[in-house]
Amino acid sequence: MMRGNYGIEFDPEQGVFSFRKIALLLLLIPLALVVVMIYRGCGTEEPSPAQIAGTDNLETARGNTGEAGGNDRTPFLKGISKDLADAATATRKAPPPRELALNPPSRPEPAPPVEPSATTDPQASAIPAELQNQLRLAEQNMTKDDLLGARTILLTLRKNQDAANVREFIERKLEKINQTLLFSDRPMPGKTVHRVVPGDLVGKLARSYNVTEEFLMKVNSIENASGLRIGKELWVLNKPNFCLTVFRKSCSAVLTLNGEFFRRYTVGIGPAQDVPIGTYAVSSRVKKPPYRYPGKKTIPYGAPGNILGTTCLLLSPTRETPVVQGLSLHGTWVNASLGRACSDGRIRFNNKDIEQLALLLPMGARVNIMD
Repeated sequence: MMRGNYGIEFDPEQGVFSFRKIALLLLLIPLALVVVMIYRGCGTEEPSPAQIAGTDNLETARGNTGEAGGNDRTPFLKGISKDLADAATATRKAPPPRELALNPPSRPEPAPPVEPSATTDPQASAIPAELQNQLRLAEQNMTKDDLLGARTILLTLRKNQDAANVREFIERKLEKINQTLLFSDRPMPGKTVHRVVPGDLVGKLARSYNVTEEFLMKVNSIENASGLRIGKELWVLNKPNFCLTVFRKSCSAVLTLNGEFFRRYTVGIGPAQDVPIGTYAVSSRVKKPPYRYPGKKTIPYGAPGNILGTTCLLLSPTRETPVVQGLSLHGTWVNASLGRACSDGRIRFNNKDIEQLALLLPMGARVNIMD
C-alpha cells in the first residue's frame, strides 16, 4: 500500500515481493529436513567391533544397543550405514569365521568296528612281507568273489611255518570260505554234479557217494526225499574223506576234508579215562539223545540232567584202540563248559556245531583223539 496522487493506492510490486518470500521459505523447509536427516545418519556413534562381528548388518547392531528407529531408515541411509560398517571392519583385525565361532569343533565320532584283515590284524606285522602280500592277495580274491582262488592261497599259507602268528586269522577266513562253497551250488575240489535218472533215490545216492542223506538234501534244497525230478542236477561230494582230530590239552577239534583244513571247533573234554587217546569211527547218529549214565537211571532228552544236547555221534574203536563205553561226540546246553576240561560227559560241542558234524560225517568217518 502507498500514498498516490489519488489517495491510498495498491502497490503491485510489493505484493509480488511477499509471495516470492513465502515460496522461498516453503522450498527451504524440505531442504532443511534432508540436511537434518543426513546429519543424524553421519553423527550416529559407530558400532563397536563386537557388535559388527556379531550381527549381519549395521542396522541389527544398532538395534542391539537400543537405538530407536534403526529399522525405519531409507535405502539411501542404509547404504551410508553399510559403508560405515565396512570402514570399521577394514581398520581392525578380521574376526574368526562365523562357522568356527558359533559351531566349535565337536568330539570326533568313534570309528565303527572293523573285521580284522591282513593289514589290521595286530599280529600281521610279525610275519614276513611276502606272506603279508599273499594275505592281501587272498582278500582281494574274496572281494572279487573268487573264493576258490582265495582258498588255495590261504590253505598254502596255513602250512607255512612263518605264518604261525596269524594261523588263527587264516583259519577263520578258511572256515567261512569252505562252508560257503560246500553248502551252495558252487564248484569246489571234490564236488561233482549228478543228473537224476530213473530209479534214483536220495538214500541210494547218499550211499553211492558216501555222504549223509541230510547233507544231500540240504545242499540241493530238497524238501521231500521221494520227490527227485528226473533230469535235475544235484551237487554232491564224491566219496569225501572227512576226518576229525580232537586235541585234549587245547580243548579243540579240527575237521579236514580230503586232507585239507575245513574248520576248527572249541570243545569241552570229559575226564581223561572217559576220553582215551586212539582212533575211532562214527558208528551211529542220534538226534534228541537220552542220557544213560552208568549205574543211574536213563534221563530222557530235554529233561534236567541230560547233558548230551541236541545230537550225539557214537564212536567205535578201530585197530588197537581200547573200547570205552559211551564214548561220543555230543552237544551241550552249557556253552560256558566249552574250551576246558569237564567233570562229566565225553567230547562236547556247541549244539549247532555238532548238528553240522552229524550232517557231514558219514558212517565210518574217522575220529582221532590226541593229546
